[in-house]
Amino acid sequence: MAKGKNPTNNEQLSLRGEEELILRSPSHHQIRKRFSDLETCLASPALLSNEKPEDFEALFNQLLLSVIPSDAIEYIYIRDAAILTFDINRLQRSKIALVKTAYPQAVSNLVAPALDRIRADQLSGAWTRGAPEATSQVNEILKKRGLKQEAIQLKAIELRLDQIQKIESMISVLESRRFAFFREIDRYRDGFKRQSRMLMVLIPL
Repeated sequence: MAKGKNPTNNEQLSLRGEEELILRSPSHHQIRKRFSDLETCLASPALLSNEKPEDFEALFNQLLLSVIPSDAIEYIYIRDAAILTFDINRLQRSKIALVKTAYPQAVSNLVAPALDRIRADQLSGAWTRGAPEATSQVNEILKKRGLKQEAIQLKAIELRLDQIQKIESMISVLESRRFAFFREIDRYRDGFKRQSRMLMVLIPL
């Protein structure tokens, strides 16, 4: 609709239809209540000590609202997709943590050309502890070498590249499985529609 113009009748009907659809859409509380008996039969997702169950529940609720399961099979598919999404997010975070563990070695390698290895390691240790003088000295050495702060992160990624690639492969597998769950929901719904049409033909009203 153009800015400043009144909506046409068709546009008004479309807007009303969208509003009515939103009003008719169930909340995640209603969906969970409908399948409460099923939930008692499903195992809780495996979480690490630093992960919160409520974070998983929030993710699951969002997927429920996006797909709105019509039966138990779809509900299970959506829940499995939520678990896979949570696992993918965990692996994404692990890549960041992995790179950070390589920062001390990255700093040492970058300042080593200007110092001997022992002094480079000592400076790297002080930089890791956040010592202001060490930070200034590292920045100065990098500047003299024509490097910026980003060089530390790039070197850390290089040092952990093999492990990062393994994590990326794991993420790719999980993403494929998640896509398969959503694809199966579409197939399941299409099959159900075909069965319904066949029944309507076989059983005249």
